Amino acid sequence: MTSTKQLFIFICLCLSSIVSLAQDTLPQDTLPQDTLPQDSLPQDSLPQDSLPQDYKFTLGIGVGFSQSLADVTNRINFQRVFHADLDYHITEFITAGAAFHSGRISNGSAEVVPNDNPNYSRYFVNDFKAVSINTKIALGHLINVGNSNFLGLIKGAYIGTGMTVIFNNIIDIRRTYTFSDGTTYALSGKDRETILAIPILAGLNFILPFAEEHFSIGLDGQINIVPGDHLDGYSENINPKQPDWLALGYISIRYNFINKP
Repeated sequence: MTSTKQLFIFICLCLSSIVSLAQDTLPQDTLPQDTLPQDSLPQDSLPQDSLPQDYKFTLGIGVGFSQSLADVTNRINFQRVFHADLDYHITEFITAGAAFHSGRISNGSAEVVPNDNPNYSRYFVNDFKAVSINTKIALGHLINVGNSNFLGLIKGAYIGTGMTVIFNNIIDIRRTYTFSDGTTYALSGKDRETILAIPILAGLNFILPFAEEHFSIGLDGQINIVPGDHLDGYSENINPKQPDWLALGYISIRYNFINKP
């Protein structure tokens, strides 16, 4: 419980820091006219999103893979996941938004493993859905792109965090198994459960200039840390100090709703 509270406090601090950054770079036209002369600074000397804001909303869809780290014998076992998101631009490079994921994770041993440790024989398949809220800050907020083609290419690199709700739907699991010596193990857990997670987001959005900046391609990654475990459908934790993880990676296409004259 203590670790969950610490993570929650950390997320609140991150969110408040990003909001403060957004407030520090309000467009010039939001300031009183007598406090900032119109020609006091050339536009190309200002941070990118100190200029009049063109971006309002971004809507995206994508497909990718999922991978779990849970209380089983973990293996690389990529499964397909679908993604959708909607972001509101506080500035061009700071967003607050929501995302939806639907996919499958599967891990553990498909066969019973003859061993003194019953944990080696755990196995699960989870057809999950997840909803998250997040805030993200992109590199373009921190640098002046100017005429640099390279900086213009990477200005969409971002990091973020927020809160995720995962809806478990365990469709296959081994909670009871018998070894060759007749020893039987019975573990507990729920097939359907709603759990909270802390997401860590990172990625890169490439704006397509030939589409008048309305479209962008995203390479996105998200790690969801589950403080309460149970992502695998087991109540018994092998290592209570190691939370379950749900990792997602996907390619997205996004439509940018641009407010241009």
